Amino acid sequence: EAYAYMLWPKQAKLSAEAQERLLAIQECCQLGDGFKLAERDMAIRGVGTIFGLKQSGDVDNVGMDLYLEMLHEELQKVEKQRLPSLKVEDVELMIAADALVPESYIALPEVRARVEQAICDAACGGTEHTARLSAQLEADYGPLPDQIRIKMQMENMRKLASELGVHQVQIVRDMAPYALFNTDLAEETFDMIRDVVPSDVADALEYTPGVIRARLPLGMDEHRLSERTWSILSEMRKSLPVFVKYM
Repeated sequence: EAYAYMLWPKQAKLSAEAQERLLAIQECCQLGDGFKLAERDMAIRGVGTIFGLKQSGDVDNVGMDLYLEMLHEELQKVEKQRLPSLKVEDVELMIAADALVPESYIALPEVRARVEQAICDAACGGTEHTARLSAQLEADYGPLPDQIRIKMQMENMRKLASELGVHQVQIVRDMAPYALFNTDLAEETFDMIRDVVPSDVADALEYTPGVIRARLPLGMDEHRLSERTWSILSEMRKSLPVFVKYM
């Protein structure tokens, strides 16, 4: 058997809620009592909003039956908010940038090709994999040239886009530059994202069916426009509700 000991100073005065929690743990310690304990916890702290950032509320205000009815209604909307399945390699980037490994950095064509593929593979694994590859390249060949940094950023952008259901990213240079994200993302999901992203990102985003338009700052070169586009996608990805990310 295993035991958990919960200790507190003699002088400490436990709140009524803390005492209620300890009593709940004491009474729900048998095999299979996990759901019962979760119900007790929900009754003590409340359940918060149905699908939002607030993590606690007051279930007693609405009652368990009404809460479950509300939950059922929200779950009916989930199918509309499901992200389309998209492979990283299926994302098209229409960005004018020099993102090839330069010959001056790696002379052999076959090695350059392997490095470019390694950059793509690392991006699929996430930023940690890209960071490790960067360190390895610097150890083997010296400081990274701008072209490789841009290549890594663009491949990371491709990964972010795939996770948002964006199948094409385009940067348009105009009097007022902007990025276009062609996507099948549902408007309901877009609205949830825009409600959570930082205000400067939210103010830049516009939605029409099939396309998200993001205004970009004036006076930036291609590299900085690409960085800003990556930053916008990154904030959108971080703000994606958990239940949409993994369903």
